[in-house]
Amino acid sequence: MGSNDDESYSYLTSQVTISVVAGTIYRIAVDGYGGEQGAIRLAGTFQPQVVLAAPTGLNAVRDTQNRVAFSWVAVGGAAQYEVSLFSGSRVYASGFVTGTSGRTSGAIPKVASLSAKVRAISATGVAGPWSATVLVR
Repeated sequence: MGSNDDESYSYLTSQVTISVVAGTIYRIAVDGYGGEQGAIRLAGTFQPQVVLAAPTGLNAVRDTQNRVAFSWVAVGGAAQYEVSLFSGSRVYASGFVTGTSGRTSGAIPKVASLSAKVRAISATGVAGPWSATVLVR
């Protein structure tokens, strides 16, 4: 899970940060350098992770200038969203928005099957699952 041998060349103590899951038993082993003994201090800070749902209701429509407008239903706990417009493995536009709608600033080339997807991102940067992919109309 985690290990550390000295934080730096000048700070000869060790520090490990790990993510844990509620209800799981963890075993912690501490060993001194070269078999040395001494005091240890175990401290912890527990912050629950927000579990985000996949956005629903994604709608993506092309306007007369080939810009794409998109919108979806808000996800509880989301601080921002990542939107992707793609065809096959080629990404034509990708970016982040703080609301539940947006529009590309420039024209997106007309391709046979342009698709869109969106995912929510928490304030700590944890990304939820992608929404169902929809075809851009």
